[in-house]
Amino acid sequence: MNVKSIVTSLASISALLLLGYPTGLRAQFAFTTNTDGSLNVSSYTNTPGSGGTVVVPDTTNGLQITSIGFAAFGSDTAITNVILGTNMASVGASAFNACSGLASVTMPDGVTNIGQNCFFGCRSLTNVTVPRNLTSIASEVFAVCTNLTSITLLNKVSYIGQLAFWGCINLTNVTIPFGVTNIDSGAFQTSGIASAIIPGSVTTIGANAFNGCFNLASVSIPASVISLGQGAFEGCESLTTVTIPNGITSLNFTFAQCTNLTSVTIGIGVTNIVNYAFHDCINLKSVYFMGNAPAIDVNSETGAPAIAYYLPGTTGWGPMLGAFWPTVLWNPQAQTGNPSFGVGTNGFGFIITGSSNLVIVVQAATSLDHPIWLPVSTNTLNTIVGTNGTASFSDPQWLNYASRFYRFRSP
Repeated sequence: MNVKSIVTSLASISALLLLGYPTGLRAQFAFTTNTDGSLNVSSYTNTPGSGGTVVVPDTTNGLQITSIGFAAFGSDTAITNVILGTNMASVGASAFNACSGLASVTMPDGVTNIGQNCFFGCRSLTNVTVPRNLTSIASEVFAVCTNLTSITLLNKVSYIGQLAFWGCINLTNVTIPFGVTNIDSGAFQTSGIASAIIPGSVTTIGANAFNGCFNLASVSIPASVISLGQGAFEGCESLTTVTIPNGITSLNFTFAQCTNLTSVTIGIGVTNIVNYAFHDCINLKSVYFMGNAPAIDVNSETGAPAIAYYLPGTTGWGPMLGAFWPTVLWNPQAQTGNPSFGVGTNGFGFIITGSSNLVIVVQAATSLDHPIWLPVSTNTLNTIVGTNGTASFSDPQWLNYASRFYRFRSP
């Protein structure tokens, strides 16, 4: 009976198939059959002299090898490199779990599934490019890969699973492609990423998604995000500024213990700030609100000696927001009717008025068609009467441009 007839007649024939394989394969791989007649690597035996680089072939005895089963290579510490054959489509859960010596993996673009915990604890793995046709990053798939420094996620990935990169303390470079819609809970928790550019396709950032990312110094949360989970950026000690998009309605433990956070801009949708949202943000100085006054509990602002700035026309504001944040109206205006408006000895300039002690960044652009705004100066409105302040602005570079437009923003 030939091998093909054996495959047709038996559902699981690991031992029998091994008898017919070439000598080089007999000692290393065991197989089962998939429903379509292709082969699944069910286990790998590390015999004396094997290990190191493991090549899973395209075929054997004329049969395609298309999948790797649960924990097939798990805990094999002698494997250093893995090259998967071009017919590979699926790599099962825990397939390389705790392969602590595994430094590199080459996967063909035909791989569409990588199971949860697949590379969990592969502490020697340094960089990974996921296959082009992979659509999701499963739960804990690269968790505790402590030497992983770079991962490239290609455009078909739409979902990054729970704890996918949890504990990857040296992961500094992550490219999240447009098309990802969900960054699940704990996905990058306690990883080493230094900046996160989240694409405009993302709608959900789960609980603790970036919790404990101690190197995260900047993050861009796009307007598409409508769900920001509890503790999403808790303990991000290097984070200094952040903007919350309008679609978010509640902040819950979100930035607790972000000890270097100095400035936050909060979109119009936020109505509740609860459960230690800014607790222990000891350097937080300015919180800029785009909408009406939210409800806030006392624990959310504890240790955060900030000023809450609000815009004209918004409602619900009193002298304090909660127990600790004094409020200030954000109302800078250029005095175009003042005699100092126009060209002076120091260039084009004008007087800025508004609430006392406001710090205003004046930006300029050369066109209002796709403008690029660049800072020109930072001005503090010094007190003149009561709560009113004023500052003089001048632009000595105005003659260098055919046109010049100005706007105000917060620091």
